[in-house]
Amino acid sequence: MNALLPRIASFLGIALACSGPRSDLPAAPDLTTDSLRQAVRALTAEEMQGRRTGSEGERRAAAYVAQVFARIGLEPAGDDGTWFQSFDFRSGAPEEQHDEARNVLGRLPGASPGWPPVVIGAHLDHLGHGVDEGSLAAHDERDQVHEGADDNASGVAALLGIAGSLASQARHGPLTLERDIVFAAWSGEEIGLLGSKAFVRQLPKMSGHGARAISAYLNLDMVGRLRHRLLIYGMSSSSVWPTQVERHNAVTRLPVVPQRDAILPTDATSFHSRGIPALSFFTGLHAEYHTPRDRWPLLNYGGLREIARLVESIAVSLAQSSDLPDFLGKEIPPHDATLSLTARDHSRTLGRWRSSST
Repeated sequence: MNALLPRIASFLGIALACSGPRSDLPAAPDLTTDSLRQAVRALTAEEMQGRRTGSEGERRAAAYVAQVFARIGLEPAGDDGTWFQSFDFRSGAPEEQHDEARNVLGRLPGASPGWPPVVIGAHLDHLGHGVDEGSLAAHDERDQVHEGADDNASGVAALLGIAGSLASQARHGPLTLERDIVFAAWSGEEIGLLGSKAFVRQLPKMSGHGARAISAYLNLDMVGRLRHRLLIYGMSSSSVWPTQVERHNAVTRLPVVPQRDAILPTDATSFHSRGIPALSFFTGLHAEYHTPRDRWPLLNYGGLREIARLVESIAVSLAQSSDLPDFLGKEIPPHDATLSLTARDHSRTLGRWRSSST
């Protein structure tokens, strides 16, 4: 995390941080339906084993994301010049084992490196074989791999597509950015927003001039099943959001339903709690949620592409502006219960929130 604000001059040797070359990496991930579908299929492949937090399958998925970041020309923004930010967590109750998980962080540099960056994030983890209470699998589905195509391979695929699109535009023109854009694939969301909380804990404190460490945060969580509406949560966290969403959606023309709620069981809450305006994009609950039936053929890749285009457009607008979006919410003390959910509490709260969206 020390590498977030300073520039990194080189990222040679990144292959050593990953698990070796992969033949299924898109040559240049972008915002086409084929590229998005390819990323979702890679993230839900058998070898990923449901991407349970801290598991070998999740580490493979993190290595895949890091290799894509490297291929498109992002700079590493993790610990000590790597792609990864590691954090410890407790698992295996009642034994309370200490395990390690890691976020994947890459940066597209802007012209003003001292300015607070825009962060776009999506959680990479899922439920593994669904052995925890978060699974909603039927009795005859127990212990099957929960692939998590919508939750949240869809969000990570959109993240990779946006990163590839913007990196290409910045490299070949005419895109210019003032602020860095940081792309983050979080771990530990399913068991309490652990990865995004680890990230914000290490942000520099507010400066004496009132500057924030982060300009704004855009969250992609379950964005692969667009049907009749796109829910955008957190509209009350800044006065700029209604205009931003309306202006940029004039191009994508998505069926947006704005939601004022900002304190939610998704990674946007980790940022809102630290006084950072945040939006969270969500296409709603479905019968396959948290079951082994959440698989790649069921996703709406055309809808996913348009949602990614909307998020990309908003991110570029924020990264080209010299102004910080105002924050209208209330910061939450780190010990607040909403940020200290156990895995069981998080799963129940998440289920209630997502059920209310149907």
